[in-house]
Amino acid sequence: MRQLEERAPIPRLGLAPPVAGPRLLLPLPLLLLTLNCSSFLFLSLAETMAAAAATTTTTTGAVSRRAGAGATKVSVVVPTFREDGNVEALTRRVFRATRAAGLDAELIFVDDDSGESTLATERIVRRLSEEEGYNVRVHVRRRGHGRGLSSAVLLGLQKLATADYMLVMDADLQHEPESVPDVLAPVIEGRADFAVGSRHVAGGEARDFKLSRRVISAGATLLARPLTTCTDPMSGFFALPRSTLRRAERLNPMGYKIGLELMVRCDARRIVDVPIRFKDREAGESKLTLKQNALYLVHLANLYSFKWPVAVVVVALGAVAAAVFVLYAFWVWALR
Repeated sequence: MRQLEERAPIPRLGLAPPVAGPRLLLPLPLLLLTLNCSSFLFLSLAETMAAAAATTTTTTGAVSRRAGAGATKVSVVVPTFREDGNVEALTRRVFRATRAAGLDAELIFVDDDSGESTLATERIVRRLSEEEGYNVRVHVRRRGHGRGLSSAVLLGLQKLATADYMLVMDADLQHEPESVPDVLAPVIEGRADFAVGSRHVAGGEARDFKLSRRVISAGATLLARPLTTCTDPMSGFFALPRSTLRRAERLNPMGYKIGLELMVRCDARRIVDVPIRFKDREAGESKLTLKQNALYLVHLANLYSFKWPVAVVVVALGAVAAAVFVLYAFWVWALR
């Protein structure tokens, strides 16, 4: 005790110096602030998820393929990059399925220029259109006029598609073209603002997936769970009416998860999950890389700050409060 009394006074830095007795009395308000911030965040997320769950449904049985009398016009948008090996098969299967369902489809490939593959794609599309009468066309984005899957999809939806009901799918045939009418049906029939081809509902499946890819997909879905109750927010196989697209706010396409971007920024509340079979690609190479995984994390951060700007501020303040608490506790311990 005498040694403590003979020490020089501790400079006041806006915090009380440690004294005999309860040493951690001052950090208590900071601790309470941290707990309150965390509680507020989790309650906000829980309330939002509960509200979304009330308006999200899953279609697990057969879906009606007709939207009333006559043919309903639909636009199918397919982003491509070095996918010339799949273009012809996809075109034939899409039109076979849509014609059988009584749908008047237009098929739009949005191709990022890749040299020889793009030239091959243009030749195939020209032949299918001019010689065989398919309503198909390709829009080529030359270098310097935009790159990437998400921006290609938005270009197709906003500028190139002419129908009021639109569907997006991959060109690699992992999304079976025979499922196109089923994924479109909920939006055509007015039951959904957004329909998603899902692997994770009854009747859906993912064929030939490696364990590592299943783990990555499950983790990515879990991270997106507070943003939407869709069972497969990673899916690039989705449909929406033009009225949903018009509600979009500050679209910021990034990476490959444009479906999640549209669900969140278009405030899609009635989401229907349609079971699909997802299988390995038939030709071409996968575009999934470590860079795309990193972009997904950045994309998630942007969507969280868009949907809950207040909660993001609260989390930041909570983190600062927690850091102050830890530093002060360390300071008290060091001066013992």
